[in-house]
Formats: sequence, structure tokens, C-alpha cells
Amino acid sequence: MAIVKCPDCKKDVSSQAPACPSCGHPMAATTVEATGKKWKKMKVICFAVSAVGGLIIFSDMGHPGTHALIGTVILFGGFIGVGVANSCAWWFHD
Repeated sequence: MAIVKCPDCKKDVSSQAPACPSCGHPMAATTVEATGKKWKKMKVICFAVSAVGGLIIFSDMGHPGTHALIGTVILFGGFIGVGVANSCAWWFHD
């Protein structure tokens, strides 16, 4: 452990300290993990697909038929896509 000078206030700070105790200036670079935009975009698209599936199901409530089946497939396909996007965002974080 060494003592270094803070670049902002010029006071002595431990090299182990994450920030200067006097002024709060960060002493070490911090890494921020960000979710890639493509995974966020995929989640938004899949949520929209799920919403369309839900609308198809609810618009066909009075007389159920093939539209309800198609809407259910679209709804669950969107939910699966959201799950895949969440998994990929976690696995391939940038």
C-alpha cells in the first residue's frame, strides 16, 4: 500500500482507496458493464410482438377461432424472444 496524491485536491490518499476521502475524486478507473443495444432492441421488439399477440387474442374473444390460436403462438413467441434476449444480454454483456 502506497500513499499517492489526489489529482484534484493534492492531499495524500492510500493507493488502495477507491476515491479520495477529502474531495471524492475517483482514484481508480471503474469498469461499467453495459448491455449491448442489439439486445435491448431485441427485447423491445419481442415485447411489441407479445403485445400484438395479446391484441389478437383479445380481439377474437367473442368468437374464438383460429385467430386466438395464432395470437397465442405470437404472444408466447414474443415471451420466448424476451427470455432469449435477457439471457443473451447477460451472457454477452459488452
